[in-house]
Amino acid sequence: MFIWQNLSPIGSLRKPVGARIVPFQLLKKLPDNYFGYYEPNIENRRPDFVVIAPDLGVIVIEVKGWHIEDIAQGSDTEITIHR
Repeated sequence: MFIWQNLSPIGSLRKPVGARIVPFQLLKKLPDNYFGYYEPNIENRRPDFVVIAPDLGVIVIEVKGWHIEDIAQGSDTEITIHR
């Protein structure tokens, strides 16, 4: 079973909401030897998901709730959205 961890105190543990629900459900299907962290506090930054995969390393996932028509252009390093 894929194990989800939260590095915050247990009282602040939150379930994913909104745009994060689908990625959370998909990530739960990862192999048993993967570990996942939901919104860990890393030097005052909170990525949505961090996955530690023995075969791939560390994967940081930031989920955005944009619709395809909101995106003007994108590259490997930058996304421009319409205002």
